Amino acid sequence: MKFAEQSCTCKLHGYKPKPEYHHECPYILVVNKGPHTHLAPLPEKTPASVKIELESLLQKLEVDLADITPQSFLRHPVVKSYLSSRFPMLQNSMLSDLHISLSNRSHLKVYIQRIKRTCFPWGTGWNGTIFGLFYTIYKLSHCKIQCYRT
Repeated sequence: MKFAEQSCTCKLHGYKPKPEYHHECPYILVVNKGPHTHLAPLPEKTPASVKIELESLLQKLEVDLADITPQSFLRHPVVKSYLSSRFPMLQNSMLSDLHISLSNRSHLKVYIQRIKRTCFPWGTGWNGTIFGLFYTIYKLSHCKIQCYRT
């Protein structure tokens, strides 16, 4: 079993059950000897409740969502207003106050891209704008035809 190496004098030993006993004990045992000289690693996975909160915050950006970047998202007035109302006791609240994993900008970029794809399925460039316009015209004309038939 391999562990990520850290510059630490602490010794870690990992034990896992033999394959024939794995169904009875699906756990591993990690034994730690010696003091840690480093901080615990930051959590990488964002909880589902925070993801939902972040996605609703991104959808509140409306028009600005098309060209938002992680940096501009962090400075956006909607985000600043939301964080100050969510954390009134903090003077300068940050997105990482929601969850520490949101301090990673590349992690934040994944959420931004996901919401962009749902809000702008044809992209945000000229092709996406033209295709979106034609699609809207098609949907409106299709709706009128169905309304006259009934």
